[in-house]
Amino acid sequence: MKLSMNVRHLPGRVATGAFILHTGLEKRNSGDEQAAGIHGMAAGAFPFLNAVPPRKFLKLLAAAEIAPARSCSHRSCPPPWPVPPSPRSPAAC
Repeated sequence: MKLSMNVRHLPGRVATGAFILHTGLEKRNSGDEQAAGIHGMAAGAFPFLNAVPPRKFLKLLAAAEIAPARSCSHRSCPPPWPVPPSPRSPAAC
């Protein structure tokens, strides 16, 4: 699979990265009530998360959202939507 950066991909990548970064920053600066709520939902789906304190879980979740958002404009990050093959590519034949 060829990962190339086209100018037409840039607005979508920037918007996606900004959204993911924003949600990560909101979680990083949230309070104990939000941490308990998000942790409760996650622990309901994945019971092994009960062992992790809510604040630590939210900090780790925020870090997991912030890290990839920083690199979404990089060419190694695929676009957030399926890119159809160009009419001249071998995959379109």
